Amino acid sequence: MRITGFQALYPKMELVTSPSSFFSTMKIQYPQYFKSGFFKRSSREAIYVYQIKSKHGKHVGIIAGTDIQDIDENKVLKHENTLASKEQSMMHLMLERQAMIKPVLLAYENISAIDRFTDKVISKRKVNFKVKFEEENQVHSLWQIFDPEEIEWIKKIFRKDVKISYIADGHHRCTTTSILYSTQKVDQTKAGNSLLSVYFPFDQLVIYDYNRVVEMFSYVPPFEFIVALSKYANVKKLKKARKPQEKHEITMFAQGHWYAFKWKKKVLKKGKNEQVLLDASLFNEYVLKSILGVEDVRTDDRIKYVEGTLGLNAVKDRTLKRPENVGFCLYPVSKAELKRTADANKNLPPKSTWFEPRIKNGLIVQEF
Repeated sequence: MRITGFQALYPKMELVTSPSSFFSTMKIQYPQYFKSGFFKRSSREAIYVYQIKSKHGKHVGIIAGTDIQDIDENKVLKHENTLASKEQSMMHLMLERQAMIKPVLLAYENISAIDRFTDKVISKRKVNFKVKFEEENQVHSLWQIFDPEEIEWIKKIFRKDVKISYIADGHHRCTTTSILYSTQKVDQTKAGNSLLSVYFPFDQLVIYDYNRVVEMFSYVPPFEFIVALSKYANVKKLKKARKPQEKHEITMFAQGHWYAFKWKKKVLKKGKNEQVLLDASLFNEYVLKSILGVEDVRTDDRIKYVEGTLGLNAVKDRTLKRPENVGFCLYPVSKAELKRTADANKNLPPKSTWFEPRIKNGLIVQEF
């Protein structure tokens, strides 16, 4: 990977009385915050060591620019299709901001030299920037690497040893940024022909489930739905709520009751030649398309997505908002499945994975 330093913008934390409130509104209000003087510019280009401490553990990575050419040459591997509506929304937001306000999260296989370097920086050097989020019980810390020799060493290691990376979070930001460069909407004197990125080794990341709430009963009556689903899966009622316990099992909340279903052998047999046979793909084919008539999950607004970290109650609560809704919990995608899919230049369905840790909007910004 070809990485580079960049001149970042940081929030002036002395002006921020509530970090949780400030950063949670950043996605929409960044232009106003910038105009009001909430941000300051770094004195020069740098690469950053980044640490997040949260309930999910301690996560250490590198923030840098990624050469757009690496994206064009397929060295930044995608594993999910993007949603057309989100691409359009992201395009509008980025043009309005004239900046990337959150790095794309890229995963790579551990390189011991990089691990030793980040450990040394964290243990031996004074932190340059730290934000504590009381409500989320998180601490985000940044160490600036300004020294030209150190920057060149890091760039050399990434160029030599990190042959490819995988998008863990930020498919829409990556796609949109590439479009902006190709249409010359980016000032390369500011952005340096690069994509704002944070690199985490795979062992620093956790993959969670990504669940669905679907407006089903407006189009298919409950009894007909169960009959139709039974053609493709073995359905049973559960005594209590739970998530799936294994691959190819899905749990479901409908009309106040929890169910579990497993795909029938004939369904699994049809997909035996797939590079990776995912429950999200089977769900899209046999529940959304065959039963509900969904032709494109990227554009159909009857489907809402719920990140797995929010738990069963989030699926239940969002399902109960409308009597027509049905909630579905899917088993998490594994790292091996993600890599096999990306390596084969294939895509997982949209919203197949939820990665932790998550990066905050506005913590570090790259202008373009």
